[in-house]
Amino acid sequence: MEGLEDFNSYQESVDPQDELVQLWKIRRVLSQLGEMSGSGTSMVTMYIPPKKDALNKANKKLSDEAGSAKNIKSAVN
Repeated sequence: MEGLEDFNSYQESVDPQDELVQLWKIRRVLSQLGEMSGSGTSMVTMYIPPKKDALNKANKKLSDEAGSAKNIKSAVN
């Protein structure tokens, strides 16, 4: 998705102008995500808090869910 590259490279800055640019990029990505839609369970939004190890925990949770989804007989899910 366009714009996620900018979001992933977010860094804290001390320059107020840089901080405003970063906030604009985050708002743009959130707006793009808000406009997306899926049917049923085909699309999932997951909030990952900016805490230590949060990304690792989220990856583990998604891996566990993917393993559970393989047990569902429906090819759609």
